[in-house]
Amino acid sequence: MLISKDQFLKFKSQFQIESLFNAILGGIIAFILMTAIYALIRPVNNEQFNQVVQLSKQQSFAETQEMARELLIQEKMSNFEFYRLMHAHHFESSRINQYPAMAIEDE
Repeated sequence: MLISKDQFLKFKSQFQIESLFNAILGGIIAFILMTAIYALIRPVNNEQFNQVVQLSKQQSFAETQEMARELLIQEKMSNFEFYRLMHAHHFESSRINQYPAMAIEDE
């Protein structure tokens, strides 16, 4: 079965270069999304785990401390949960105003 020149040109005219570019772009976007999901699912490294331990021991930010303690109880901790903790810590630290201790004579 030989493909004639007319059949080849008819087949070629069905595909446009825009559809090829759209397929390539869709593949790139899918690759980026899969890579991002993999990065969020994988477990935390030792440095990040040590940061969670430090946050669970600090007493300045109660909600962050509680969240860190809950993460330490879990068997596995993903990067997504670690980043949620870091976001909560940043949010709580930016919301709370810390004032210096008052001297006794100032009362």
